[in-house]
Amino acid sequence: MSIYYQHDGKKEKVSDTLHIRMMTQDEARPLVEAFLDKCFMARIRVCYIVHGKTGTVLRKMVHAMLQDHSLVDSFRSGQNNEGEMGVTAVYLTYR
Repeated sequence: MSIYYQHDGKKEKVSDTLHIRMMTQDEARPLVEAFLDKCFMARIRVCYIVHGKTGTVLRKMVHAMLQDHSLVDSFRSGQNNEGEMGVTAVYLTYR
């Protein structure tokens, strides 16, 4: 799902899902950070990071980033209809 929000007087579009499969950690890390910022600015409560089921390197990196992230309230692996272990659902905080 895509959402539009105002940023610096401009209308911007952000998706609630980021796909980082087949990327290296160095490629994915800045994209995850920018994605979380945009979702926060767009007031998206739950967003999804698709890192894939094969291998655990990207999933571990994403979970480590989210663990103490100031914008993140909680996170979990995807449910059956969300992609299971290949997806991380992120709940952003607005306190």
